[in-house]
Amino acid sequence: MSRPIGFHHTEITKGKIGIANFGENNGMWKGDLAKYKETARERTQRRFPLKICERCRTKKGFDRHHIDSNVFNNIKENILILCRSCHMIIDGRMERLHAVSLLQI
Repeated sequence: MSRPIGFHHTEITKGKIGIANFGENNGMWKGDLAKYKETARERTQRRFPLKICERCRTKKGFDRHHIDSNVFNNIKENILILCRSCHMIIDGRMERLHAVSLLQI
C-alpha cells in the first residue's frame, strides 16, 4: 500500500521513532567518546542540569566538577554540581588565588 502524497506520521509514531533511534540504538552512536573537550563539556551540560551545590547546599551550583579530573568520564558518579566557591576550593584554585593575592601586598 503506497502512502498518500504529504503523508505525516502521528505524534505517537514520531515518539516511537525517536525512542527507537535514541542513544545506543542510533546508527551514529559512538558511545561516550568525545573527540574535542568542547563536545565533552556540552555533553556533560546536557546530562547534568545545574541545581543546588552538592557541597555547601546553600547556593545554586554553576559548575560541574569531574571528580577524577577526566572531562571525558561523564558517568553520574564522577560529576558533582558545585557553586563557584566550592569548585575553587575542591580543585585548589582558591588556595592559589589567596597565595597570589598575598604576594601582591
